[in-house]
Amino acid sequence: KLLVFSVFFIPSYMTDAVLLLMVLRIVSYAYDYQHDDVFEGDNKDSKPSTSIAFFDFIGYCFCFVGYWTGPFYNYRTYYNMLHSQTLIRSSKLALWHMRWMLVLLPIHIAQNALIPLDYVMEP
Repeated sequence: KLLVFSVFFIPSYMTDAVLLLMVLRIVSYAYDYQHDDVFEGDNKDSKPSTSIAFFDFIGYCFCFVGYWTGPFYNYRTYYNMLHSQTLIRSSKLALWHMRWMLVLLPIHIAQNALIPLDYVMEP
């Protein structure tokens, strides 16, 4: 926030959101590290890891998945995403959700033909 008052540049409006998510991730990482919530493998009965590598931490902090496509997730979810041995088939789920495109795309095209965006934006 101090950059707003500097003479170098004014940060974009997205800076606050990225910083908020970064702080949430750092606190979540510290909690997981303190309470040994990150286990080797998918089995909760396995031995907890005692150290998390620095580059794993950097990768977790700057992973684009949480910034652009989804909600906040803790380090355990990130770790399981990278080290899981189970293959999740997502093509059926993606096709199931894309069925709405068959309904909404013709409505969108018809709406743009009848009411163009330039007409709405004029004062």
